[in-house]
Amino acid sequence: MKNKFVEFICAKFPSLVIFVNYYNDYKKYAKYNFGNKKAKSFNAIQAKILRQTHIIEKGLSLSSPRKGFGTEKINTLLAYLDQYLELQFPMEDITFKNAINVLEHYTEFQKKLGYSNDVLNAELEKYRNVLDPAYSCGITEVNKEELLNKNKGDFKELFLNRHSVRQFSDMPVDYEKVRAAVKLAMKAPSACNRQTAKVYFIRDKEKNKKIGKIIPGNTGFESEVQNYLIVTSTRAGYTTAAERNQMYVDGALFAMSLILSLEYYGIASCALQGSESKRVVEPIKRLAEISDEEVIVLYIAIGNFKDNFQVAVSKRKELSDVLAEI
Repeated sequence: MKNKFVEFICAKFPSLVIFVNYYNDYKKYAKYNFGNKKAKSFNAIQAKILRQTHIIEKGLSLSSPRKGFGTEKINTLLAYLDQYLELQFPMEDITFKNAINVLEHYTEFQKKLGYSNDVLNAELEKYRNVLDPAYSCGITEVNKEELLNKNKGDFKELFLNRHSVRQFSDMPVDYEKVRAAVKLAMKAPSACNRQTAKVYFIRDKEKNKKIGKIIPGNTGFESEVQNYLIVTSTRAGYTTAAERNQMYVDGALFAMSLILSLEYYGIASCALQGSESKRVVEPIKRLAEISDEEVIVLYIAIGNFKDNFQVAVSKRKELSDVLAEI
């Protein structure tokens, strides 16, 4: 009887069912996202540290990192590390170790520029047992010729050697290569083969500049970006409350395929988060002539590789942290 009543409500009031499901999403997101000060799970604190550490790495991976950059960001990261220890999470976890070693890498880099952060140096003294001179972190040097040769090998080589690039040459991007990459990415799977993803290639220089000033995540290298790609997915491709988030899943599957395809064709890229903030989305939609029927999944900054450039190492978690064997 209960199932029949539920079926009746779903059939009679589909919009109400969608609202109830979104409200359920809201309650869970409000409770568990790490912006909630009450959220003190290992996953929440780990995410804060990973994000803040990567901000430092990104700064180091720019063409001309500023002397003494990121002081406020570093203080925030140090506060997160203190919170991590107060909650008695393990110091041997790769997230904690990586953060400490990235901060050490930062101090060594800044010393070469004649800058020293005394507060940071004092904090790092507390974690000397975590520091490892042989630990790979921070940034690493990449040679364009070697990279492109590896990318023509097997898939594993392509995947492992792909990095988010924040240093681009001033050579214009080959339009035909972008077309070829998009064509290849169209092989990405989608729910019931609905293929709702779309790519907007911003070729107009003035629009690229305007979009570059709005998009979050490109600070410090926006002047080097040759073009932006905007990956969208249409709401019109889905139905019922059960599919309310499928547009993001299909759009993300397409976006990752596109990023790897760009790499294969020798185009450097950096994925930038698709902020759902209205003040970000609305002006970009107007500039790119994107309809309200579509959601922006993410942005991709693209350009040509320099002959030699630096990229963030972006250390990954342990396999045991990601693979749950039940």
